[in-house]
Amino acid sequence: MTRAASFKDEAEIAVQAGRGGHGAVHFARFKYKEKGGPDGGDGGRGGDIVLVGDESGEGLEHLTKLDFWKAGNGADGEGGRRHGSDAEFLALKVPLGTIVYDRASRFQLAEITSHGQSFTIVGGGRGGRGNARFATAKNKAPQTAEDGQAGEQRELALHYRCYAPLAVVGCPESDLTLLQGLMGKRSDSPHRFHQRPRCISGKFAFHRVRFTFLPMAFRREVRFSFTEHLYYAERVLINAMGQEESELFDSIYPQFIKALMKVQAPYLREIWLVAREDPGLPYYLELGGGDISVRAVVVPQSCKDFTGFWEWSEINLREFFLGEQKPKDD
Repeated sequence: MTRAASFKDEAEIAVQAGRGGHGAVHFARFKYKEKGGPDGGDGGRGGDIVLVGDESGEGLEHLTKLDFWKAGNGADGEGGRRHGSDAEFLALKVPLGTIVYDRASRFQLAEITSHGQSFTIVGGGRGGRGNARFATAKNKAPQTAEDGQAGEQRELALHYRCYAPLAVVGCPESDLTLLQGLMGKRSDSPHRFHQRPRCISGKFAFHRVRFTFLPMAFRREVRFSFTEHLYYAERVLINAMGQEESELFDSIYPQFIKALMKVQAPYLREIWLVAREDPGLPYYLELGGGDISVRAVVVPQSCKDFTGFWEWSEINLREFFLGEQKPKDD
């Protein structure tokens, strides 16, 4: 499986806030008053550049269209004590789960994890003062004004990881039953999930759930891609339905753990594997200094269609998606 050419979860960009407007050197002129005094206005403030969390975002490719992002400059001051207008800030939308670093020092500047969250990454320059600000009793006709200050400039490294407490790993080519149920519709175009991770808002048992979907490929071997997007996941479900007859079935779990060991998953506490056969998994796993519980959930052969499987899922997968224990039989 190769990464989609258009998808980028890492980006390096340069940003510069706007320069402040220059202060004006100007003297009032009246018909019957030769020397009206200094009345040069101040320059406006330069525009900031702000990162804003966007719940619908799923990548950083839109930021790589430009290598350099610059906010507008503040307007210059004018005579008559007219101050220049401040420049508008430049908002750059980023998906939830974006971590921002200073490119040179690798110091973490921000972590965007909520919709609408904003962080000013560089501030605009202050506008220069006009000559009206410098008038004193000894200097009633100042000929000087300040230039606007330059805006801050920075080079950034952005890393995006799907921000969701749940993750579903599966092969869309073989089984879409679980994915269809969560999305509330049947998907006739599973290829749209093949080459990139998806952060999906779905429903389970009338509750809204946010989960990451990661593709799993079966060719000559089992392959997992984008496992770095499990960074925020607390529970992972591997959907192995449809692969029970494959000779690769028994290697699904070992290959997943092998891929997981190459990335950071500091919040992961549970791994579930859903299939029609029990592959004989261990009860727990030690990874990264913490214990992770592992369980296999066997789907009965009686669940042969979408309706039957989904009714079974709302009982047996309730703990995974909602954190609730399934009701006990009387």
